[in-house]
Amino acid sequence: MEIGIGSQITGVGTAFAIRPRLSWGRNFKLSDLDGWASVDATLTYVPSLSRSISKLETTVGLTIPPKGKITLKATAEKESDSSALFTISAGYAFQIIEQVFLTAEVIHAGNNPAKFKLGIWLLF
Repeated sequence: MEIGIGSQITGVGTAFAIRPRLSWGRNFKLSDLDGWASVDATLTYVPSLSRSISKLETTVGLTIPPKGKITLKATAEKESDSSALFTISAGYAFQIIEQVFLTAEVIHAGNNPAKFKLGIWLLF
């Protein structure tokens, strides 16, 4: 469990927010591949705007030797007075140097066009 404080952009503005988060994860083995699964739940509350955003995210990943990782992620989130948004994404991460990965992800959200995301993933 963790608690975050900061600012949050909502459908009606940006303001101070409090965000508790619960996380659970487990490693597993699939044949000779190492994998992991996690579930994260957050509730972001923005007191001055009387808004909240709830989010549930599940991720399953596998390490593909020698330097790759694949992920499948499903997310449900809902802001006050808005419809829920469900997304599913598939990603690949390639280790470019020790503890640094280049990532690519395809994200699909309902009737919206699919999106493509590139990023850098740092391991601590």
